[in-house]
Formats: sequence, C-alpha cells, structure tokens
Amino acid sequence: EIVLSARKMEARSAFVQSVVCLPVGRSGGLRVAARRPGVSRVQRRGLAKLRAQSDAVERDENTLWTWAMRGIGGAAVAAAVLGHAATGYAEVPATMPATPVYDDAGVVPKGQRGYLDTGFAKLKETTGYDVHFITVRSFPYDETPEEYAQEIFDQWGLGPKDVVVVGGTKIARAGLAAGSDAKVLLTAEIMDSIGNRTFEKKAVENAFGSAALDVMNRMIPILNGKEDPGPPAQELDFAASTFKSKEETANQRGKYTKIVAFLLVVAFVVPMLQYWWYVK
Repeated sequence: EIVLSARKMEARSAFVQSVVCLPVGRSGGLRVAARRPGVSRVQRRGLAKLRAQSDAVERDENTLWTWAMRGIGGAAVAAAVLGHAATGYAEVPATMPATPVYDDAGVVPKGQRGYLDTGFAKLKETTGYDVHFITVRSFPYDETPEEYAQEIFDQWGLGPKDVVVVGGTKIARAGLAAGSDAKVLLTAEIMDSIGNRTFEKKAVENAFGSAALDVMNRMIPILNGKEDPGPPAQELDFAASTFKSKEETANQRGKYTKIVAFLLVVAFVVPMLQYWWYVK
C-alpha cells in the first residue's frame, strides 16, 4: 500500500509540475500563475484547484518521509538493543590475561585487586595451582555460572592445576571450573559452596572486592592441602519477642482494674463529702 501511494503521489506531483514549472515550488508557482494578467476567472479556478491538489501532495510526501524515517530509526534502535543483548553480558578476552584477576565488571577496587593478584601469584609459586578470578556483569542467559566458567576454562586451554572463578554482579553468584588435579582438593561440593555462599555473602551487599577476598582466603588453605575453613557463618537474628506472656497480661489487667475502681470511688465520694460539708 505504501508503494502504491508513493506511485500515485509521484504521478500527481509530476502532473502539477508539468502545468507550472517555477523555481518557487509547486504551490507558490500556482499562486504566481493565477496573478498573471490575462488569466480568466475559469482559469483561476482551475489553478486554485491544482494548488489544493499540490498542497495535498506535499502533505502526503512529508507524511511518507516521516514514517520512513521512523522505520529506519526503529530498525537502528532494535539492532542496537539486540546487539547489546547478544554480546553485552561479558567481554572476556579470547586468551588468558597476564594477571590472575580480570575485572571486566569494574567492581573490584584497585587496592583489593593488587592484594588478590599478589595472593594468587604466591599460591601459584608455592603449590603450582593457578587461580584465575574474573568478574562479569551478568552471565549468558542460557548458561549457568558453572557452565560459563567451564566455557572460559576450555577457551583458554587451561590445564590440570588451573582454576577459573567467574563472579557475576547482577545475581551475586560465582561459578567455578577446575582441572583434574585441582578437583582432588576442590570437590564439587566445595566449589558449589564457594560460588553460592562464600562469594554471595558480600556480593549481595555490592562489596565485590571483599567477596573476592573471601573466596581467595578460603581457596588458599584448601589448595595448600589444609582443612577447608568453610563458608562464612550465617548471621541469624535471634531478637527476643516483644509480646507479653499470658501471666504478665493478666497481672497488668488486674492492676489497671484496681486503678479504675479507685478513681470511680473518688469520683463519687468526694462530691458527696463536699455537699455534706456545705449543708452542715
């Protein structure tokens, strides 16, 4: 329908321009032609009709142009949104970075990042286990944190003593993937606990640098063959109830009953004593 309308408007525009070809435009040219000497009343009416048709053509052309621009703009916005949705979750490099920490989400403060790099580097020197800690804003919609960590592990071609930890800031969870030697110490249960409890503890408070330090402080003794320190202790609120017991409520009720009874007695007795004093 748009193509047919465009063709009709093009034909009408060509017809009008063939009648009056002046540099001031179709509508302006028709006005000038109508004011020329020797133009009869009938001719003026015909030119006025053509001018009305010319105005309608210009309006139609402007409307078509506007809708065309809207369509192009909408397509551009949709392409930008789809492009961001497809690739915006992370920008992890194709090859392993030079430092143990890759803060793609930009949430680890500089001082804590230096401490993490030093701690993981020292762990590699003493044990041979190489930990790669990565932060991303969100994980791919069709992958779990563990699956995404394994994907990075395979993409970087890591070995038996390598460990990948990927922490997501939006869901406050981390996924772990480890090589065959590291899995002897980092069991599936421990890796799940690190990702869902150790990292999550501070991540839910947006303290991602502290969350990364907690992960490192737990992994270092484990990879050194020592006992697992375990996840952070859960802080439970054992606030005492403010409701009164049945006995306390009964005692309070009895006390208030005595007070009300005393006030009623005073309210009746005092006026009677005053009256007796006046009439005495």
